[in-house]
Amino acid sequence: MKPSFRFFSLDLARKALALVGPILSDLMETRSRWKGILEGLACPGDLPWGEAPGLPLKELSALYGKMEEYRRELEDLGVQVLDEEEGEVGFPARLEGCLVFLSWRLGEEDILGWRPWILSREEDLGPRYPLSSSPTCKAWVQEEWGDLPEIL
Repeated sequence: MKPSFRFFSLDLARKALALVGPILSDLMETRSRWKGILEGLACPGDLPWGEAPGLPLKELSALYGKMEEYRRELEDLGVQVLDEEEGEVGFPARLEGCLVFLSWRLGEEDILGWRPWILSREEDLGPRYPLSSSPTCKAWVQEEWGDLPEIL
């Protein structure tokens, strides 16, 4: 299935949490198991490429494959994983004419924040703002990164 792209309204993003929450929960649980196995290896940080006895290569590979499946499921719904460590996803949205991600973290009861959608600096998420602070969106994005092209 081709990843879906859509803009979410706040209401639609809230409704999508019923689907997104369990998938993100499964992703985080699988990631935790995968990370636990890696941390238990004799040489932390080294990936076990060889067939050394006792290394759980098949289990690591299977867990990584499951994580990729969960990421694809979220992408197919139009949702972006923003921070896998924190269990944070973003729903693409427009806020005051700016492209943003409505931000939700696993364990939160509602969508509580947003992040600027910075296309040219994907490695930098930028700060997470409370939903109530939306009037600063456009000024903040332009101050930090200059004018962004209107692509959508």
